[in-house]
Amino acid sequence: MRVSNNLLAFFSAVLLLTSLFNAYILIDRLEAKVSGGAVNIDGIVKICVNHPPVLSQSCSNDSGVGFLYECDTDASDVDNAQQVVQNLTFTDDSPLFTINPSTGVISFTPISSQKGNYSIILSVDDGSGCTNSQDSEIIPLEIRDFFCGDLSCNGVETCSSCPGDCGACAGSGGAGGGGGAGGGGGGGGGGGAGTPTKDGFHVDFSEADSKIVRAKEGTVIKFSLDGVVGHEFRFIEVHEDRVIAIIRSKPNTYIVYLGKPLPIDFNGDGKIDVEIVLEKVIPPEAWVKFVKREGVESYVEDSRKGESFSIEPEQIRVTLKEGEKLEKSLIAKSSSPKPIEISVEVFGVGEVVSLLSERFTINPFEIKPLSLRFDTGNISAGVYSGSLLFSSNKLKKQVQLVVEVETKRVIFDLSLNIPTSSKEVKPGARVVASLDVHSLEPFVEEVPLLLVYQLRDVLGNVVVEEEETILTKGDITFSKSLPVPNDARGPMVFSVAAKYSGSVGTSTDTFTVVGRGLEFLSPVRISGLLVIALVLLIIGFFAYRHHSFLSLIKSDRSPRQKGLSASGAKKFLSTVAKRLGKNVADQQRCRKQLAALVKAKEEGILSDGAFQRAKQGLERKLRHLERKPKI
Repeated sequence: MRVSNNLLAFFSAVLLLTSLFNAYILIDRLEAKVSGGAVNIDGIVKICVNHPPVLSQSCSNDSGVGFLYECDTDASDVDNAQQVVQNLTFTDDSPLFTINPSTGVISFTPISSQKGNYSIILSVDDGSGCTNSQDSEIIPLEIRDFFCGDLSCNGVETCSSCPGDCGACAGSGGAGGGGGAGGGGGGGGGGGAGTPTKDGFHVDFSEADSKIVRAKEGTVIKFSLDGVVGHEFRFIEVHEDRVIAIIRSKPNTYIVYLGKPLPIDFNGDGKIDVEIVLEKVIPPEAWVKFVKREGVESYVEDSRKGESFSIEPEQIRVTLKEGEKLEKSLIAKSSSPKPIEISVEVFGVGEVVSLLSERFTINPFEIKPLSLRFDTGNISAGVYSGSLLFSSNKLKKQVQLVVEVETKRVIFDLSLNIPTSSKEVKPGARVVASLDVHSLEPFVEEVPLLLVYQLRDVLGNVVVEEEETILTKGDITFSKSLPVPNDARGPMVFSVAAKYSGSVGTSTDTFTVVGRGLEFLSPVRISGLLVIALVLLIIGFFAYRHHSFLSLIKSDRSPRQKGLSASGAKKFLSTVAKRLGKNVADQQRCRKQLAALVKAKEEGILSDGAFQRAKQGLERKLRHLERKPKI
């Protein structure tokens, strides 16, 4: 049978495309473990062109024992307006808290043993690696006990419970009296916060979406999201461009700048409940607008369930040396009108972390500090991760924990950073991180450094682990990616440990696995399916040719029956000999294809069903070939 040039071209194109795709899978998508090192090349100079980041903060210098302290630091970078956007990372040198490296948010609740004065260095790094990549500020912080008579309106003090510190309540004649929102006012003169509703609220979001109130220093504005539970906004200072105030249900000092909304999330569900906007300032008075936002509906729904609480912060990351101990604070906040019984379970880090009590009660609208203790006395250096699960009858809240334990002597310092683009990945994808390795001791020659990479889930289980050895005598920076399992979901930890001569240095970063992976369409499986399809196509083509050959042989008669001449008979016999030779070659090819199918099945490329179908087809073809043709 003659094969056309078009058919040969088609098979050649399919084979070429399959080969190219396999090369892409092997080179670009599959990562092999490599042992090696960076080579120092003389004569290459790195020129670093960079604008330093600028850190800005308005953190309070005063904090009380048992009360949540929050501050949102900001940073800007001129380079972020260019084509390449740098990742800004926040750090601190404080033993009191760990600043969120991505958002710059500080959130912790001081405990009694932390009372005193501190000078805390806050830093931001643009990740450029240049000498001007950082900016820092020092904030003084005093931690003390809040009490009525300390001349500062803070903690849970109100205008009614401590007028000496907070001033007289609105409408009592001291801070703007009982005048209307824009009227002439009573005892204090000049207008005030307006007339409260029948339930005692100046602003009630169950009846209105927004409202502007006018107040002075010391004025207390009472507002409610659901018309039942009340919150207090206490004016501490009024300046030309800002107002300093305290919200009682979130006891911390807030600064509201002119024209810049202050978002507030009361129940910790990630949705903004209220925006507070400073509309106008004519000292000593300020006009403040309270705006209802999208989170109010879920807040009201949680309140009606009878159980609503939050745990802050949602993530804690600490770095300790072997044998060290540390105490951190959590805060449980209730937005429920009923007491809530809460139990606590520890996952993955039970040998490192402990709570004073595994069960506690939080009273209505109470803010309850919780002490979390870390002890590395009985564990070896490495990375430990897990979570705390806080459960009531109807709600569950989870706090992610990451504990890095290093040896007392660290020779190689690490910095692992997952870029923003990889903070959320899909199952089956790869998570990419940038790794900086810095030698804290000088080396004359290159030394082997063992790096151990791990991915851990929220329960502390190691789901992926890889190792590699690099040769280095100084600083080195490179990227590392790990495969995310197809069944992974939720928060995860990417960790690395550097081991050399008994020392262990660690670094971690977190990311979230979201969405649903296409497990059956992974690159390796697609490559395998293409190979199988090509093999089956070739098998089908040759089966068709063999069928045509046998049909031709069966239809031919002998030379005598056809009355052929001697030359015709010779030509006929030559043709038969060629066909018989091809028959033998086809049998050998078929047996090789059977062997290839068995090997593919053993390597897991073929499913059982595909293997059985292909095998049966080849066996039928082989049996057909082994039958002696009639001539």
